[in-house]
Parts: sequence; C-alpha cells; structure tokens
Amino acid sequence: MSMYAQFLGIALDQASQSDGTPTTGQALSRLLQCRDRLDGVRSESGRSSGVPDALSRELDYDVALITLTRLLGVPSEVDAFDQPQKQRSRLEQSLADHGIRLDELDGNTGADQ
Repeated sequence: MSMYAQFLGIALDQASQSDGTPTTGQALSRLLQCRDRLDGVRSESGRSSGVPDALSRELDYDVALITLTRLLGVPSEVDAFDQPQKQRSRLEQSLADHGIRLDELDGNTGADQ
C-alpha cells in the first residue's frame, strides 16, 4: 500500500467518525466543494501554500469521492489509490454512469453560500 493510500485510509476513518453518514445530496455537495478547491489550486499553479496544502486538498477530494460512490453502491477500496489519478478517473466514471457528471455540475450547486 502506498503512503498516499495510507493517508487516505486515515482521512476516511476520521471523516466517517466525525461526520457520520451523509445523505447522497450532502455527499455530492461536499464532493463538488472539494473539487472546486482542488481545481482552484491547480489553476493557480505556483500560488498554493505548498505540498501539505495540496495533499490535504487531494485527500479531501478523494474522501468525498469515496463517500459518495459508496453511498451509490460503487465499490471503492483505499488500496486502489496506489495510483490516485487512475482510481479517481474510475470512480468519476462510475458517477457518470449513475447520471452524475461532475463537469456539468461544477459551480452550479450553491453549496458554498
């Protein structure tokens, strides 16, 4: 298991203990918020506050992604995140197969307000 997958497992455990089980709508809203923050860091290239901040945003996104996909019955194992981008793409495709196309939803939730 990669170090990233280990960190992700810890973050997922902490999130489930502190947040309980969200509704599908809450999980989707959280995922979109995390995606916006993650995309914002990528578009600012060089202006982020460093590796710890970038890692934290990636972990937040992956925790939100796993939470939503599990609520939809999509198997998602932390061990598969040895290659994070490949696993993210697989889970995002699973969401699209369920009719949730993240690119079409970005910025349209009003969840930040």
